Amino acid sequence: MTPCEKLRARGSDLIDGDCDEETAAKLNAHLDECPDCNPWFSSLQSTVGLLRNLPSPPIPDGLLEHIRQVTTRNK
Repeated sequence: MTPCEKLRARGSDLIDGDCDEETAAKLNAHLDECPDCNPWFSSLQSTVGLLRNLPSPPIPDGLLEHIRQVTTRNK
């Protein structure tokens, strides 16, 4: 797997802080030197940021009770 493929496979993990220090350092080093991955990663960061700022939709009436019934019945 090329460094670009590794970054694209783990980009979300890097943004979320779910990479160990060594992996994060390698991915960040690659970003520092790769002219193709840098814009891709910036776009991913922007997209994730926009999605995180979306309001949560309201929970439909009766959904929580339905989930409770189904999960209780399956035990």
